[in-house]
Amino acid sequence: MLDRTTPPLTSGFRSLSLPDFSRSTLPNGVELYCYSAGEEPVARIAMIWEGGLLDVEKRAALVMLGEMLAEGCAGLSGKQVSDILETNGALFRAQSSRQSTLITLNLLNHTAPACLPLLASIVAEPTFPADTLESLKQKEATSREITLQKPVFQANLLAAQTLYGAENPLAGYTSPQAIRRVDREDLVDVHRRLILGSKPAVFVSGKVDEAMLRLISDTLGRIPFGDTGAEPVKRLTLHNAVLHNDITARKQIDGSLQTAVRIEMPAISAMHPHFDALTFTIALLGGYFGSRLMSNLREDKGYTYGVSAWIDRFVEGGSTVIACECDNRYSADVRLQIHKEIERLATEAVPEDELETVRNLCISELASVLESPLSIATYAEQAYTYGIPRDFFARKFRNIMALTSADVKQMARKYILDAAKVTALAGNADA
Repeated sequence: MLDRTTPPLTSGFRSLSLPDFSRSTLPNGVELYCYSAGEEPVARIAMIWEGGLLDVEKRAALVMLGEMLAEGCAGLSGKQVSDILETNGALFRAQSSRQSTLITLNLLNHTAPACLPLLASIVAEPTFPADTLESLKQKEATSREITLQKPVFQANLLAAQTLYGAENPLAGYTSPQAIRRVDREDLVDVHRRLILGSKPAVFVSGKVDEAMLRLISDTLGRIPFGDTGAEPVKRLTLHNAVLHNDITARKQIDGSLQTAVRIEMPAISAMHPHFDALTFTIALLGGYFGSRLMSNLREDKGYTYGVSAWIDRFVEGGSTVIACECDNRYSADVRLQIHKEIERLATEAVPEDELETVRNLCISELASVLESPLSIATYAEQAYTYGIPRDFFARKFRNIMALTSADVKQMARKYILDAAKVTALAGNADA
């Protein structure tokens, strides 16, 4: 008889590591990374270019490129492309981040003969119809006009401009006016120089068989990347911010009911030996719902709906960020309470039960990466984008398991409490 009175035994993970991807070269010289696993006959194709919004002269053109790639190709209209994808249960996405451009296709394996040639045509032969471009430009520009009015956006922009300098690419943004100025020739140019001008890396994951690999070779492997004759887009080498003193900057927004508070400070890169300990410390401070900042500012004082802390990364570095919104009247005390929580973390020992809670949270997040071939591939793609070595995942597990309260205090003091900070406030100071 089943004993329901005694709970089952539980234990933690002894180790976690990312499985290896096989590596091969397609006929056009593109590197193909493959991870085949799972029972469901589905696959994910991802193409990654080392070049993003920071690296192109007209970032608005790259924004619209992502919107326009599937709006017509190789004699097919945008509606025909959409119908083929929808009929075959496939999902296409194209987007650019700061330093990379990503195109993905999720598909059912039995539809690959229809979907992979279409993906190759979208990548190699987009038509960029002018009427569709005008419509999508207006939609995107209007959305950005709305976003510009939000205190959170203004605080983010103000913090970046103060931390990095107004002329630094890291402090730039794509305005509605820039979106409206994009024309078809801009799309053709950025497509020729970035998408066709350099070789991407291709990741395929899921239940991948030899037929799928041959089809990838015969479609994506035949695109003549790097053979356009145009100067290819190259990833810029960025430099981490250097900040010697605390700076407070304010953006007045008349009529705003809330103030957005954003505190930023230079952070170490993912390759630094203290990176895992720092991310753990930041998680404890403001990286989950039960964090110290949430407990203080939301649960105890009711100042904000939510407050978060994280590392905003780019390849060469990044910044530690603490951000929230609050009623204009509370912005001064919010800043005071944030400082108190940082100081407490840097000077007082973290109770063992709290340390274990955050440790379990971090390990659970790592373990969730291993849930499926597609989630594993997504992590591997991000690691490729940031130039992170293969053993980073297993190293992170070991470092998290070994962390102590003393380590947290050291990280909080060295990289947060003692760090020079930019505090950006966007709201109605007169309220």
